[in-house]
Amino acid sequence: LCDWSSDVCSSDLIAEHTETVLRNFDENFADKLPHQYLGPLRLAILAHDLGKPAAVVNKEKHKQKDYNLTQANDFFNRIGIDNNLQALLLGVIGDGVELSHRILVKKDESAVLQMRDLATRTLSQFLGTTNINEDQLNSFIKMCEILQTCDGGAY
Repeated sequence: LCDWSSDVCSSDLIAEHTETVLRNFDENFADKLPHQYLGPLRLAILAHDLGKPAAVVNKEKHKQKDYNLTQANDFFNRIGIDNNLQALLLGVIGDGVELSHRILVKKDESAVLQMRDLATRTLSQFLGTTNINEDQLNSFIKMCEILQTCDGGAY
């Protein structure tokens, strides 16, 4: 996707990668999710790597998540996404994907509790209540895992 050593990360490469992530999602998950999750997850997929080119140019791979969140937030503001949905999407794109990677790929058990905490905090803001049920927590976690899986399969 991007060559970190040579500062190559074109918008064409990002677009091609994002199309592959969307295709992975459509082929493997879209028909298995409740319809209300399809739009938000597709928005998360569209925005998940928006900051990657800037991170490459600035030689700050270690800060890619921060760049992605900044660019995604700007994108969501420009297209008029409300603040609560933005918080949900940024939670998925940022720490959610990172924690999913630790859970699914690295088998890091400590990340499981951190993911539940992230899900609780993010959903409390999104839903405007502290009464978050197990199904809601699991749905948020599943969204993060799906994005991680589709993104990881696009390389």
